Amino acid sequence: MKNVRNAQNINLPKLRRITKFLQKNMSDNYLSGQKVQIDYAVKGNQKYLSMICALTGFIKVFKTSNQSKNEAMRCVREWAVLYGMLYAIRADSGP
Repeated sequence: MKNVRNAQNINLPKLRRITKFLQKNMSDNYLSGQKVQIDYAVKGNQKYLSMICALTGFIKVFKTSNQSKNEAMRCVREWAVLYGMLYAIRADSGP
């Protein structure tokens, strides 16, 4: 019982005013590798999917068998294993 009384007498810090953020859109706060831009590319008869980190500009290119959504998902999963889960993926609307 004595420990409970001592715990109740601990002085907690006073609450401060809420900090205001200067950035209007908080969804733009991403870490590197969490927001990428993807696009398919073809060179000769080889097909590739390029993934570019929107924050750092890091480029990773995956060789694909075709330009399908299944291949894109495979590459996204591989990116997640290598660099962490994605929060946003931006792509153009196709060829």
